[in-house]
Amino acid sequence: MELKFLGASGTVTGSSYLLTANKTKVLIDFGMFQGTSAEEELNFRPFSFNPKEVDALFLTHAHLDHCGRLPLLVKNGFSGPIFATTATRELAEIVMFDSAKIAEYENFYEPMYTDSDVVDTLALFKLVSFHEQVVFRNLLVEYFNAGHILGAASIKFTNKTSGKSVIFSGDIGSYPDPLVPYTEFIDSADWVVMESTYGGKIHPTSDPVTEFARFLVEADRGKRTLLIPAFAIQKTQVLLEMISAMKRQGVVSADLPVYLDSPMAFDVTKIYMDHKDEISTSNFSFPGLVFTAKGGQSKKIHKQKGAKVIIAGSGMMNGGRILSHAKKYLNQKRTMLLFVGYQAEETLGREIKEGAERVFIDGKEIFVNAQIDAIETLSSHADQPRLINWLKQIKNVEEVFLTHGEDEARIPLALNIRRETEVGEVNLPVLDEEVVLVE
Repeated sequence: MELKFLGASGTVTGSSYLLTANKTKVLIDFGMFQGTSAEEELNFRPFSFNPKEVDALFLTHAHLDHCGRLPLLVKNGFSGPIFATTATRELAEIVMFDSAKIAEYENFYEPMYTDSDVVDTLALFKLVSFHEQVVFRNLLVEYFNAGHILGAASIKFTNKTSGKSVIFSGDIGSYPDPLVPYTEFIDSADWVVMESTYGGKIHPTSDPVTEFARFLVEADRGKRTLLIPAFAIQKTQVLLEMISAMKRQGVVSADLPVYLDSPMAFDVTKIYMDHKDEISTSNFSFPGLVFTAKGGQSKKIHKQKGAKVIIAGSGMMNGGRILSHAKKYLNQKRTMLLFVGYQAEETLGREIKEGAERVFIDGKEIFVNAQIDAIETLSSHADQPRLINWLKQIKNVEEVFLTHGEDEARIPLALNIRRETEVGEVNLPVLDEEVVLVE
């Protein structure tokens, strides 16, 4: 068995791996690179493999950095099955069509891919359930609930010939998660490819509901604008559920306006409600909630006086409707800008979170007079203790490969894995590195 690291090797985005077992070649994810300009350039580099020779792809979940380049792969000749859970397939459809729209808007010449490529990609999906025994040629494949977002999985591949196995963690949730089931543990494997997004951190133990309530109450009583850049998948649904509970309990006024200014998040929320048997709650609707589907409705938000909450994408402020609100409200002292998720390098969100006094949006200089805050307890990624605990449950691990994290996260995680576990080796692969797992 051989393994090639095609992305997320020293970075958080661009997840993709090529696994070769005997004569079978499969990809695990094929995500978009996001963040710095250098990382985003990687989306356009030539393939270091032949897509026509890949037999299948196994998708862990529907975040853009895991599924975003699937249509590009199909466009370049891949025609094998794409295995995914039902929820992942439904969410990936939204993500890929949205990405195609952005690519068409941002590129004056040929976009990365089009709606037609997305349609061709969706035709290749084959649905798989958690714990279903999928036999693909000489591989036995099993999906485990990763507890990260709806439908997200860790995947175990076992070579039927040698009996050797490798686990790809996907993104491990910060268990227990407010919405999706508890992250499942896996009993054994010879090798583990594990994410390390927050491998150098320990999440605060404070109650996220109490923290979030503080900002809602301040907006409500102080007649302030609370601006929240949020990812459309999972983060937005968690926020909606929390606000719903607070309104039911009388923590904030029932008539406090909450604008969900993200058509993509609206579509995602409907999918979450359709899969209510897979999540712990689906109380996403409440008095005062306004969905703004059209751009004209979005602009009207600025005319509304008094207290209001605006939840909009993108989560890292590198695009989307959040930018129009930032241009309007960032220079106002009565504005609170609240970060609830990861901010990658060279994104507007990271710049503001790190204390920028002024920023440029669409070429316009904006002074940051707003109150800037962050909640660190709403992460949908496991922190260092949870990552190590997840790994400890897997017996007989010869080697761990830490991916999906910057080196400032991977290095301390590697040190603590060596201290606290019986894992044989810990490696930090680089882009395009190839390793032979077993002859």
